[in-house]
Amino acid sequence: MKKCAYCLKRSKCPYKKGKKHFCSKEHKTLYFENDIKILKKQIQIEFNRMITEGQPCAYCGKYFEKMDCSHVLSRGSCDHLRFDFLNVLPMDSRCHRWFWHDSPLEAMEWFKAKYPERYDYLLFAKNQFREWTAEELKKIREDVKNRNIKGLIRFYKEYELYLHKQKR
Repeated sequence: MKKCAYCLKRSKCPYKKGKKHFCSKEHKTLYFENDIKILKKQIQIEFNRMITEGQPCAYCGKYFEKMDCSHVLSRGSCDHLRFDFLNVLPMDSRCHRWFWHDSPLEAMEWFKAKYPERYDYLLFAKNQFREWTAEELKKIREDVKNRNIKGLIRFYKEYELYLHKQKR
């Protein structure tokens, strides 16, 4: 008798994926369709491809066959901005590694000078922490598929309100 990873009931669990056991095929499907960690991993691949395909390097301006999706504020420190269009830049591997990661202060100064509006938005958005939900991640997947850039600016509405209040 194993415990189903979806319903948590002990029963014969004929379906298995990795170390997870499931009492039905439906429970296995439901579990993986709504697992935040798995959704983030799958969507990150699709998002990175959308950001980099056919784009020049944001720093040197050259086109390369393989590009990196460089996060301005890292996924580790700002996971809530991992799929935010304003938090990423297409970069070739050399610029991403040798400029962005090895000279972070210089890179941030360059970013601030080249993209001042994005910089201001990110200063606001980094403090707008919100946990990911399966529903929100599924919407992001659709926005990536449809290349809906506005839908990929996570705190757009909040930022617009913030700017409106600042003008008063």
